[in-house]
Amino acid sequence: MSDVVLSFSGIGHEFAARGRGGAPLRALREVSLSVRRGETLSVVGESGCGKSTLARVAVRLYQPTHGTLEFQGEDVTRARGRALRPLRRGVQMVFQDPNGSLDPRMTVRRSITEPLQAAGVARQDRGDRAAEVIAQVGLPVDALDSYPHEFSGGQRQRIAIARALAASPELLVLDEPTSALDVSVQAQILNLLRETQAVRSLAYLFISHNLGVVRYLSDRVAVMYLGGVVEVADTADLFAGPQHPYTVALLSAVLEPEAGAAAPRRAALRGELPSAADTPPGCAFAARCWLATEQCRTVRPPLVETAPGRQVACHRPGEARLTDVTRQPVPAGPASRK
Repeated sequence: MSDVVLSFSGIGHEFAARGRGGAPLRALREVSLSVRRGETLSVVGESGCGKSTLARVAVRLYQPTHGTLEFQGEDVTRARGRALRPLRRGVQMVFQDPNGSLDPRMTVRRSITEPLQAAGVARQDRGDRAAEVIAQVGLPVDALDSYPHEFSGGQRQRIAIARALAASPELLVLDEPTSALDVSVQAQILNLLRETQAVRSLAYLFISHNLGVVRYLSDRVAVMYLGGVVEVADTADLFAGPQHPYTVALLSAVLEPEAGAAAPRRAALRGELPSAADTPPGCAFAARCWLATEQCRTVRPPLVETAPGRQVACHRPGEARLTDVTRQPVPAGPASRK
């Protein structure tokens, strides 16, 4: 059996325009990625780049406009009814805000067992499974008879994770699962995710804008810009030597100085982010890139392998450096030390 759990091939997704005559919003543009068994693939990029849309396509909450979505080698792009059941069971999602993803009128037990009932799991097995997963996420069994409002934010996210684990999935799609939590609670949830992955050999598709969290949790990282993937690499390689100018700028905005070094300086990209309804013909990043040529502005670079395990969509891969980015000093004071 292939070790690829989920794969996207040329995936695109468009949202219909508001009003008559408007152009559709191209949220995803020819995205090709794969998530392997037992690994964490993180997807990063600024707000609006298409990360959350990709997460929803992965679980078929959104149907791709074009391209192919495969789960364990089976095409599920247009699957319906029974044909979609393997994906529904095998790929589970944990949303950003547990306050919105847990029904306040349901006990924890019902929240966990209702999806199992829909999947045809016997009543006794449903109860045993609920007790097993609630203990696995570090909550007492008697929590099953309580309601979401009786728990803290971190505990509610543990419940959401338990619900996702109950179906014994092969992959969890985690859409900013810690961003709504306090920093100390974030660390607890991240450690829980790592421990759970080790025990169950789970694959994770981890959506985040927090590069510190991504660096801690990920095996590989995919960088997105305006709906497209611009770079994919092993985590250590990406942080040590980004190859796409956008990745360079993204990392330069968050890198922390060595002890005793001068205050960090942030990248200040010039130009405006293009509209998703009117994407440029060439590289989407060309208008803001300090290396852009006429070729960059007119010919879209494909995502190609430049080294083992490294893919870059750039006509000049590897030429960008942190020192090349137009910079501005971080203001002095408490804000710069956060």
